[in-house]
Amino acid sequence: MNGLEPASIACPSLRRPPIEPQGLTATQFSDTVEKTKIGNALLSFIARGFPQSAWNRTLYNRLSQMFGHIAHFDIHGFWGAQFSTTQARLGFLRGIVLHGCYGDPAWTWSDVERDIRNRVIGSGLIDAYARALAAEQEARDRADLARLAQRFRISLPSEHQPLPAAPVQAELF
Repeated sequence: MNGLEPASIACPSLRRPPIEPQGLTATQFSDTVEKTKIGNALLSFIARGFPQSAWNRTLYNRLSQMFGHIAHFDIHGFWGAQFSTTQARLGFLRGIVLHGCYGDPAWTWSDVERDIRNRVIGSGLIDAYARALAAEQEARDRADLARLAQRFRISLPSEHQPLPAAPVQAELF
């Protein structure tokens, strides 16, 4: 972990309208009601900013088989790899968008994956998490700069003071 809490960006519109069973295909092991329930639970989890309190075994068991994911050893390993940092959350969302949603929905959850993928694409969440990640990096860089300036007793210009103009060099030779 990078010392910062990961960004938690709410996006309630991701859940509207809810996934409905009529648009899904049952598999041998999952009926359309189960696909609907878990698909909506995953949308809720993402839309609420990936709250760790909502991460559970049901989501883990299904998500570790969707979007090309693997189990990452256990529920905690999956959480750590996918949701413990802003960068991981951004990677998770990008992975959803890049995933091809392969397979026949009578044998896979590709219909649910496709719906979630389309919602993530239209939500603006990837851009929001990218901005949050850039802001975190800037905060870390500024903290490093302040720490190094103090260590080496260097006076930094204030934020309101314009930086000196760069020297102009007419010719190199």
